[in-house]
Amino acid sequence: MSPVAAPDDDILTYTFADAIKMAGHACPTVAGVYLMTLRALDSLYGESTPERGAISVAFPAAAQEGVTGVMANVVTQITGATTDTGFKGLGGHFDRRGLLEFDAAFDGDIMFRRVDTDEAIVASYDASSVPPSPDMFPALRHAIQTPLAAAHQKNDFMRLWQDRVQRIFEASKKGGLITLRTACH
Repeated sequence: MSPVAAPDDDILTYTFADAIKMAGHACPTVAGVYLMTLRALDSLYGESTPERGAISVAFPAAAQEGVTGVMANVVTQITGATTDTGFKGLGGHFDRRGLLEFDAAFDGDIMFRRVDTDEAIVASYDASSVPPSPDMFPALRHAIQTPLAAAHQKNDFMRLWQDRVQRIFEASKKGGLITLRTACH
């Protein structure tokens, strides 16, 4: 991932492991939002280092809808963009509040906009080309519906779940899971 610069030029690097720690789990959604953020920032900044707190982010859905909140948390961790709960800044500089928007009108999953240039990219993610194992959902049912599910049943589900996450990362290297397009102003 391209590192993100803090305003004082300290370089912060956020890994997928950091996103997992923040979300509390690894899943296709966390993988997808991490990869979308990486690709969008690379597209917006090229060889330059993205600046944390200088990127606004929008979602087309409400924060509480589906997995939007989880996605926003990952994006906030990397970009610093928040609604009204983030860093207020110092002396009128570096305010990260108001850089995260929900219920925005655009087609796609996430819009990233550079505050300094107003250049924007819309990222979309489709992991359907990396389907779960046919054994995953039966393993999930056994793991959560059986009151005393055996450890091996829970482990089977976790192994199959993480296998899909790994395959998503592998497929993303080949392209096709994430699409980017320039946003209209």
